[in-house]
Amino acid sequence: MPVAFESINTAVGNFPATSITVTAPTGIVNDNLLIGAIFDNDATATLGLPAGWTNLFGGQINHADGTPRMHMGFKLAASESGDYAFTTTAMNEGVAFVARVSGNALISPVEASGRTEQAASTANPLDFSCPAITTLTANTLILRIALSNWGSANGAGLVIQTAGYTERADAGNDPSPNSTNGIAFYTIDTLQEAIGDAGTAAVRTSVGGTKRGQGVTLAIAALLIVGGRG
Repeated sequence: MPVAFESINTAVGNFPATSITVTAPTGIVNDNLLIGAIFDNDATATLGLPAGWTNLFGGQINHADGTPRMHMGFKLAASESGDYAFTTTAMNEGVAFVARVSGNALISPVEASGRTEQAASTANPLDFSCPAITTLTANTLILRIALSNWGSANGAGLVIQTAGYTERADAGNDPSPNSTNGIAFYTIDTLQEAIGDAGTAAVRTSVGGTKRGQGVTLAIAALLIVGGRG
């Protein structure tokens, strides 16, 4: 059964809120993989996942400059009954998402992950790097997620430069003419059949100001069907 991206929803939050609630993506069935994250631009924020989720990257990740901060995780769907609240102790133009994947492995569905950090830069355009990772099984789905603490009012203002990917979400928090936090979420159009290096991907922002952010790569393992029908 091939692994496949299915749906995604995003939401934003602003001071003085202490959570961002993301509407459940459409079509969830048991054992689908749900991947979600909260991003915030407050240098004091402690971020939290919904109950029952598993941390990616060991928990909250803070940029070397303090922001943007992220907390990313996943869960296998099990009789899901509602939306998903991501928490923060200090909201400052936050963004969150939940994505749904089908056909994923039920044990260690996120088989590999990597993260890079883009230092503060005034370059325009500026390319954020989503790092190379090594896949462990065949026919994995490669996801690229970019976070910028400065985007456009029409979303994150982030555009992937690497061929073969489809943009699934481009969400920015725009209480002012420019966004303080934005995300973009991409999936590769064809599964990576061979085990090995997934390579890097570049995501470009073309807005002014000092920008910094984080790039993430995830490899989602496919559900293996053993044996046949007699």
